[in-house]
Amino acid sequence: MIIGMRFVCALDLGMSKVRIIIANCRSNTSLEIIGSGYALSEGFNDGYLIDINNASESIRKAASIAELDAVAAAAADWIILGLSGDLIAAESANHHGSISI
Repeated sequence: MIIGMRFVCALDLGMSKVRIIIANCRSNTSLEIIGSGYALSEGFNDGYLIDINNASESIRKAASIAELDAVAAAAADWIILGLSGDLIAAESANHHGSISI
C-alpha cells in the first residue's frame, strides 16, 4: 500500500456495463478521483450471474481502462458495490472480505 494514502473504490455491476471509480481520500470530506472506467458486462444473463470468470474479467477490463495500474499495489480501504435487480435481497450490514479479481 502507498504509505499515507487511503483509497476507496466504487464498483457498479450492471447487466450491460461494469463501472469503476477509484478515489484517494484526501480528508474526511473530500475525495480525489484518480481513475474511472467501464467495460461491457459479461457473465450475466437475465439478471443472473451465470459465469463468475467472465464477470471477473469484465471488472478487470474496467479497471484496466481506468488506468489503475499505477495504484495496483495499493489495496482499497473501502469498496462500495452497486447492485440492483428484482432478485437481490439483503439486510444493511457491514461485511469484510476479499475476492481476487
